[in-house]
Amino acid sequence: MVATVTGLLLAFVAASAVLSTVSTGNAALSYQVDRSCPQSLAVAVNGIATPPELVGKVAQDAREVATRQGFPQTLVGAYTRTFHPDLGDRATPWLRFGFRDDATSNLHAVRGGAPTGLWLAQSPSQDAHIGLGSLSPAFPPVTAVYSDIEEPVSAFWCTEVSTVVYNLQAADGASSTTAFLPTLDDVVKIGRPLDTSVRFPVAAPKTLAEARDLAARSERLADALRAQFAADGLTGVAPVRLPFASALAEAEKAQSNVIAFVLPLTAISLLVGLVGVAAIAAQWCQRRQSALRLLWARGSAPFSLGAKALLELGGPLLVGAICGLVVARVALPWYAPVAELDPGTTMWAALVVLGAIVAAAAVVTLTATWRTHRMFQARTRRRMPRVLKLIPFELPFAVAAVFSWLRLTAATPKTGVVTVPVDALVPAGDGYQVFVVDSAGVAHARPVTLGARTETLVEILTGLAAGETVVTSGAYGVSDGARIKAPASR
Repeated sequence: MVATVTGLLLAFVAASAVLSTVSTGNAALSYQVDRSCPQSLAVAVNGIATPPELVGKVAQDAREVATRQGFPQTLVGAYTRTFHPDLGDRATPWLRFGFRDDATSNLHAVRGGAPTGLWLAQSPSQDAHIGLGSLSPAFPPVTAVYSDIEEPVSAFWCTEVSTVVYNLQAADGASSTTAFLPTLDDVVKIGRPLDTSVRFPVAAPKTLAEARDLAARSERLADALRAQFAADGLTGVAPVRLPFASALAEAEKAQSNVIAFVLPLTAISLLVGLVGVAAIAAQWCQRRQSALRLLWARGSAPFSLGAKALLELGGPLLVGAICGLVVARVALPWYAPVAELDPGTTMWAALVVLGAIVAAAAVVTLTATWRTHRMFQARTRRRMPRVLKLIPFELPFAVAAVFSWLRLTAATPKTGVVTVPVDALVPAGDGYQVFVVDSAGVAHARPVTLGARTETLVEILTGLAAGETVVTSGAYGVSDGARIKAPASR
């Protein structure tokens, strides 16, 4: 039971370190994605004051290149600057005319709704008393009046806020609502310079692996667009950007910071677990001492006896390790920031667990081998020098605990830093308590050891006082298995 529980804890520590690290990176990515506009996850093309005769070519090149690169959807937008259109005898409001793919599907019509004409915002419609019907010979008739777009906008409009949301605090004529025309050619026919916007909507990545794949695809699309625009002389009016690259870099940096302080903490935990495995092997030798002595008397070498320990304890350790891996994976939503993992993460966690169990098997074998060698082959026991016994080994752990706590409390984030740099010497969260527990454990071991020795001495003296023959276990320099018989006089 002890070996099974130890294997479970070893596997859980090893697997959870891998799973939680990957989960933390994906949580950082999710945070960056939530802060980003969904339509800015791939390539962005924004042109300012583009000559109207070039807008059609920009849209055509963008759609053709995106289709070849595996981006099925392209959203093209073009907008005039705010101006007073010529509406004849009518009051003329400030208006911006524009077009965007699927725009009418993402507007709320309060009157009308036919997609074949001009869609006018509700506020200029009320201010200038413009209803459905003919507006001017230069524009299609008004077929719908839509509710003004206000912040916070939907995901469809998040890249177009500056052109579709009326800024009430802007100077007169600096901002207005947008009147949407049914086709891009209708906007081009106005004959004014146009601010263009080209986006390539994609599904938001949930893991760093998906984000890296999207970044690679976006880089290829950006290179293809730049080459095509350069061939058509559009480089100056259609700059290509990758806005999500910085967000991905921040998420990867956050994961690297987590690895920096989780790795030492995990290593310490695994070493403590291996020390526990060694203690189990030593206890096994103590409990199997009679059987081991018989095997040794028949010619078995200490390494063979150590292999016997592995045969008996290896199975429980392996069963515990499998249970620990399963528990770490199933319980991931309870101890990790998010449950999404990169493909293959569980396999990597299983390999790390396998490495920990192999190390535990080696510790069991070597500990049992060394222990049986000391019990049956060593002529004299090498005592620990008295000087070493007097050294308080708990002090280094206590110093490390105090040092970690001071570094943890002294770490102050810098203003304006998106990802706070993490000191690798400061364990995560309350990880400094590991040093506190270790120092307390070593300090506690001293009276426990003294109590065990005292108890053994009392048993020997009690047995001798009763006239019994006492079989020792190596205490106080007496060989294991030595028989002490009480003198007749007692």
